[in-house]
Amino acid sequence: MGREEAVVPGDERDRRWATAPRPHRVVERRTDGPGRVTLSLTPASPPKAGADRPATRPLPGQYWVLDLEGGVQVPAVDVTDLTEACGDAVVQVTTLRVPCGQTMGVVGDLIEVRGPMGAGWDLESVTGRDLVLIGWDTGVALLSPLVEQAEARGVRSVRMWAGGCERWLSRPEWRDLAGRDGVRLSPGPDMSAAAGELDLDPGNTIALVAGPWPMACDTARALIDRGLPAASVQLAAHSFLRCGNRRCGRCRLAPSGGVLRACLDGPVLAYDRIMQGA
Repeated sequence: MGREEAVVPGDERDRRWATAPRPHRVVERRTDGPGRVTLSLTPASPPKAGADRPATRPLPGQYWVLDLEGGVQVPAVDVTDLTEACGDAVVQVTTLRVPCGQTMGVVGDLIEVRGPMGAGWDLESVTGRDLVLIGWDTGVALLSPLVEQAEARGVRSVRMWAGGCERWLSRPEWRDLAGRDGVRLSPGPDMSAAAGELDLDPGNTIALVAGPWPMACDTARALIDRGLPAASVQLAAHSFLRCGNRRCGRCRLAPSGGVLRACLDGPVLAYDRIMQGA
């Protein structure tokens, strides 16, 4: 049986939750599917003196919590497109689930927002190395903001694979696919099969994987079988996020007793941490 991790004031992870809710106005709304909407948000007013301020730019893969009426809290992943000429203040988020009966995010509405929170994609070590992006279903949106950032950081090469596509995509094709309203990828080879066919330089490759959790873990193992160190494979665990207040404990990555939680330790984690903590 795994032990319960206490989060005490002053804990590094606790500081991720220090941001007070701030009112944001919805300036754009897109429906992506049942329970999922993408919202463009801009602060409704400047923060009060002495109030916690968010990072100048959120890291792709971090998440926000939208506080709705009645105490409902909705986790939303950051999918801000850094190439959009919409100003630094605009943040784009995609809700991970919208509770039944909730209508949210009408253009002009005010929503209380907390964040960004958690660990996003770690791109610190990609310079001069090969980057492999593998996404399936909603994971495509999680990975799409990374294309321009990878180029800016001087990666040696970028390869992208979207579940349901029969071939590796060029960067313009990936951007078009990820940004198309209501895109639905047709069935195709699974992520782990694509990973198993890759020609890799294991010591100089970083792989970022986003998709249904069992499939993402299978893909990580396939990449490790090809020689990648587990620390060089990052997985998105956004699907585990639940309450948005880090209290319920339902976002454990291993319900049988592991100590890692998506809200506190993730939602993006290197696979070696998952192996050790699950």
